[in-house]
Amino acid sequence: MQFGWCTIKCHFSQEIGVGDTWTSFSYDGGRIRTWNVQNSKYGDKRMNIKATTNANDILTHIFTNLPKQQDNDEILNERHSFPQQLGDFGEYLDNKLTDIATACLKSSSEYEENRIGPSTASLNSYSATGIVQCTRFDYTGISSFNTVRADVCVFRGKWQYEVLLETRGVMQFGWCTIKCHFSQEIGVGDTWTSFSYDGGRIRKWNVQNSKYGDSWLAGDIISCLIDCDEGTISFKRNGIDLGIAFDNVPCGKGIAYFPAISLSQNERVKINFGATPFRHPTTNYLPIDEKPQLFIEQANFLFNIFEQVIYLGKYQRFNGSNKNTNSLKLPQARPLPDPKNDAILMIIAQQIIERLCPLLASPYIIQQCFISMLIRLNHESLHSEHTEICLCLDYFWAFLQSNDLLTVLTPSNDLLTVLTQVFHSLNTLYFFEPIQLQFDQHRQYLYLLYSILKHEDTRKLSLESIFFLKVKLPLFIDIKPPDSDLLKQIIPDGWARKKLNLNDVERDLSCLSACRKLKDDLNSLENIQIEILKLLLTPSDVLQHPPSSKFLFITKFRLFLKENLSDSPLHNFQPGIIRNFFHRLLHVLEFYWNQYHEIKSFDEGHDSSLPFDSAYVPSQKFIDNNFDYFNLQRLGGVQSHLEKEYSADVKRARSSGTSFLSRAFSDQSSRHDDMSDFVNGRERYRHQLGYSLKSSNATGSESLTELLDGLILLYHVGVHKHYLKEKRRDIVILHRCVYRTLQIASEAGNLFSFVPEIYLNDIYLNTFTALNVYYPTEDSGINREIAGDFVQFIANHMQDTRIVNSDVRDNMTQCLSAFCFYSGSLRALESMREYNRTVLIRALLTPYANRPWAMTNLILVRFWKGCGFGFRYSQSYPSKFLQSLRKDRVQDSSPSMKYQQEIGRYLTSHSDDAIGFLNSLLGQLNWAFSEFMGLLKDLTPTKSRYMPTIEHRQMKICSTCFDVTVSLLRTIEMTICVAPTVILDRHSNTSEMLLIRLLQV
Repeated sequence: MQFGWCTIKCHFSQEIGVGDTWTSFSYDGGRIRTWNVQNSKYGDKRMNIKATTNANDILTHIFTNLPKQQDNDEILNERHSFPQQLGDFGEYLDNKLTDIATACLKSSSEYEENRIGPSTASLNSYSATGIVQCTRFDYTGISSFNTVRADVCVFRGKWQYEVLLETRGVMQFGWCTIKCHFSQEIGVGDTWTSFSYDGGRIRKWNVQNSKYGDSWLAGDIISCLIDCDEGTISFKRNGIDLGIAFDNVPCGKGIAYFPAISLSQNERVKINFGATPFRHPTTNYLPIDEKPQLFIEQANFLFNIFEQVIYLGKYQRFNGSNKNTNSLKLPQARPLPDPKNDAILMIIAQQIIERLCPLLASPYIIQQCFISMLIRLNHESLHSEHTEICLCLDYFWAFLQSNDLLTVLTPSNDLLTVLTQVFHSLNTLYFFEPIQLQFDQHRQYLYLLYSILKHEDTRKLSLESIFFLKVKLPLFIDIKPPDSDLLKQIIPDGWARKKLNLNDVERDLSCLSACRKLKDDLNSLENIQIEILKLLLTPSDVLQHPPSSKFLFITKFRLFLKENLSDSPLHNFQPGIIRNFFHRLLHVLEFYWNQYHEIKSFDEGHDSSLPFDSAYVPSQKFIDNNFDYFNLQRLGGVQSHLEKEYSADVKRARSSGTSFLSRAFSDQSSRHDDMSDFVNGRERYRHQLGYSLKSSNATGSESLTELLDGLILLYHVGVHKHYLKEKRRDIVILHRCVYRTLQIASEAGNLFSFVPEIYLNDIYLNTFTALNVYYPTEDSGINREIAGDFVQFIANHMQDTRIVNSDVRDNMTQCLSAFCFYSGSLRALESMREYNRTVLIRALLTPYANRPWAMTNLILVRFWKGCGFGFRYSQSYPSKFLQSLRKDRVQDSSPSMKYQQEIGRYLTSHSDDAIGFLNSLLGQLNWAFSEFMGLLKDLTPTKSRYMPTIEHRQMKICSTCFDVTVSLLRTIEMTICVAPTVILDRHSNTSEMLLIRLLQV
């Protein structure tokens, strides 16, 4: 006989009984076995005595170690002592929950008498002015100015709601009456019966405005409070009272106030009316949504029991030998008679989770009770096994899957929804946690996230359906900067510029010590964030339940890039968040890249490693139709046109290799979206593992190369305008990776045309500019190497016909012209190989008639600067009319004699090119000087025309024409000096004509 427990999913037959399915558990005393598909020796033939003894010991241990009950629970304990039999456990829980409900009903308040509206408040998007993107908690302004009010109003008592800022721009939060009519010019506070606070402009608004409060930052929490009895409205920032903003608010009969907000374009906030616990509650002020006190007490009771079950489960799993067991949480634990009590604990956990299901539908319970229990279970360490958290999640996965508990579960509280709410609450708690001296709370939330993601099934489900879709993963990777008030606490003593005495020196030492401590705290947070990303990119968890976490992460990360490369404000993050996400992810990619090559070298028996800063994206990636580049412009134009023009090259390249993700996507398109398919595993992904192990691509693992490409796009999304000096190494690595990608693609012939424009135009040029502007004096050796590669690449591609966009070529020329204006950079140009110098000279001396020439002309002027008539003086000639003005020194001259000589040789040996070039110079000079004289005449007042003011734009255009004229004269001067035979050759038919034109100048 087999006795035990089963779920409703179990299907029995004459061959399959209790214990022969995965969700049934039984004991067979005749064969002395326990059964759960597999069997093991257990007990003896006195099965009823043995089982009862184990169940009694477990129940006794659970209830004797519960936390001390308070309030009404002492009365309940007298009426219901803990059960002695396992079969009475469910009835005991029901009776206890019923008594808690009765006690809460007796102590309920008259909450609903002072408000009007539904029990759960939300912003009414149908009455909004402008366009507001609304979800349950998030609100984004789409139009220029958007106003929306809640569907609940209050008319008596004290009330509060919280606004959580994701951005820091112009927004107005407060209260309004139903008589207020808003528009895209009139928001909250712009009418007589609406009142608001704007921390972006540090103003309070009620038609008129005046200074009030502090400037807010992204991540701040603004509390909006109204006292309808006293007629006052006040605000708090991160729990700090800003004082009473309005003390003459009309209240009384027929007047009720709605929470209301106004958002500028692209501003984003979260609103909490009380659906989750307030971060900064105010005494005697009620939330708009009533606090679910009954659910809180019931959930706390169930979670306290569940917590003891988890500790016992851990004890059973390690048979009392685990060193990580917390003796404070498991006092005086004694070995149970039988170590195999997992089935009994599973039965108890199932009874608890069954009753938790309706409660977990409330976000308040998730954040107040569930996450609090997880924090108590968690070990704040990166080296712990986190057994308690994993065991807790095992129980939820066993009993909270879809269709397991049909009598209890509804579509709103299944496993996916519960985990989504857990991650969403953690996301909000972490990002909006006020900065403290040692970041303790932030560290606590990150450790908990790390522990949850250690659970493989939960990690994969979060990547499959939660992160990047419903929960903003980059917010976990951000670190909010402390505001000025906190910095004064962290660093009380500032740095002394002038050290006049011993006290100044001591103050400097104190400042350095405080800064070092702050940096160490920030580094500890960064390390946890990096370990979290390493977990999400785990490649080795593919064996039991394919696909791997790495595959899921790369898939969703690509979709994340697609959304953020668009101009839609719905998906855009603050630049600092994207920047931090980029730097952490780059460190993780480097870790797995080096790990891959170490294993590869070990397997092959020789060093075949490729350093991470030498990595690149193969050219085949850019022509893979299954690898989406989101319709980005290519260097050669539109991809569809390029595929037709270079069809033979494309066919040959595609036949040489196939992308990792393209294979995975083609496989993934045939799979079902059913959750049970994900939980049970998908055998059709197993061939991917064999492919990845056998791959020997020189660029590294295919998936890692895909991630590198994604990081390059992520840099374009939000990093290229926001740099940190401490992260210079990351910019150097990315610059080298992009350089190798472009160089190898250029050597691949026509495939270079398929490279996305942003690789060259936005990333390669921007990273080079950043390394020269933001980090100009650091590591000169690396800078020289990068500069040498840069000038060679630009010189070879300035006139590359494979680059069809003239703007890209102009940007390349402009970047080169800015680079060569410094003497050290000019030396880098001179150190190029002779072939590269010849290519550059040929590009610079192309006639100016049919191409943009202003920047190339500046480069030629730079080669000549310091020679000739115009550079005889090292500073401007003094003017008697400008004696009082500061005399700015002209930049030190540093002519390039090498390029002058090579330009002279080139013009002499290529007479036709020289004549065409000089003719174009003279033609452009004639045009520039004519424009200058015409503009100058228009700006000169005459007797018949009075000009009281001169527009700045006119002056700027006139000045530009003058500068162009002078620079063309300098280039002509250099051309004549280095190659005089061009105009003095008696045997040439054009020399005399050029000489006449030159004399006219």
